[in-house]
Amino acid sequence: MAEMKLTFKLNDGTTIDVPKKYLYMMKTISDMLSDMDNETFMDEIPITSDNITHQTMVEILTYCLQYYENGPGSAEEKLFYENYDLNQTMAPDSQWDKDFFSKFSLKELERVMNAANFLNMPGFVERSCKYLGETHINGKTPEQMREMFGLPDDLTAEEKEKINKENAWCTA
Repeated sequence: MAEMKLTFKLNDGTTIDVPKKYLYMMKTISDMLSDMDNETFMDEIPITSDNITHQTMVEILTYCLQYYENGPGSAEEKLFYENYDLNQTMAPDSQWDKDFFSKFSLKELERVMNAANFLNMPGFVERSCKYLGETHINGKTPEQMREMFGLPDDLTAEEKEKINKENAWCTA
């Protein structure tokens, strides 16, 4: 029997088939589908986010494959997604997570994180944020982080001095 799939039509003009069994991991899509009745069900769903390209979806589906089919404790992972509670802590990370996220440049990591956020994939977002924090942010000064992420310095010298005085106890 052929695996049931849903086609995503992406903003870059491409399409990609997504196995229906992975859709529960993408809350945006699963919620949309649950709101439709059988008469309005579509075989092709337009994905309008600029962050989601064909390559991004390939990476997201690699993640889905790992945590649906191959993941350690995949039954727990399925339960985690199906009954996700925003106050619940994420399932433990693995070496697979570190290897998966380490293959992305900072820009690519931002792209897949934004795509996972758009698709409302809490496990992916939490794991990628944890990886980003541990590998790129931990131990960095605000100036280093602004430079890394291309953010403007919006504080004047006077404002910085005031903040440093108010928080002198932190550096003593």
